[in-house]
Amino acid sequence: MKKYILLAITTLLFACGIVTANAQIPADVSALLKKSSAALSDPTGLEYEMDIKVKMLVVNIMSGKMTMASLGEKNRYTMTAKAMGQEMITEGGFDGEYEWEHTKGFGADTLYITKTTKKSAGEYDINFDLDKEYRKAKMKKDGDYYVIDFSDPKDSEAPSKVTMKINAKNYYFHEMKTNQSGATIILTLTKVKKGVQDGIFSCDLKKYPQAVVVRK
Repeated sequence: MKKYILLAITTLLFACGIVTANAQIPADVSALLKKSSAALSDPTGLEYEMDIKVKMLVVNIMSGKMTMASLGEKNRYTMTAKAMGQEMITEGGFDGEYEWEHTKGFGADTLYITKTTKKSAGEYDINFDLDKEYRKAKMKKDGDYYVIDFSDPKDSEAPSKVTMKINAKNYYFHEMKTNQSGATIILTLTKVKKGVQDGIFSCDLKKYPQAVVVRK
């Protein structure tokens, strides 16, 4: 699990965690997930945008947009969201040498910069491993989409159910939805761009003139 708190909802769904044997996932589900992962990958880099909604019962407690990009081991993300009537912005990344994260909102304006030797190929590549995270899955065709319901998670902390919609024409994931502890989380893919410029992964200190800079 990646350490960024505000990205936890995404990494929870994109799951790169525990792999155990004896999965009961139908072969056609696993094959479709592989096609979706392959469709959303490119050696020249990948950038994609998603809408995010978090509801508690019927009340919308957070909404926003997230942009994520990766090129090899380098990565970058930006998320703008409104929660409890306030706007919060968090962005960060890894340029191959420095890991950085800037958070603004709820009284904070802090930039953390950490020199690291981590090597993590494709930090934000979309790799759908839900067939390894769950023991059961049911798939159906609904118009232009395949809809897969995953249940019986292998990790007790994972959502009890995740629903994933995949475009039947290009195999891009369209939507992922989960419900955990009364909160419904919906991620909707809105834009995909293949090929990114290397310079976007570096931290530009000039963008954060008022931020408190913390170096580690």
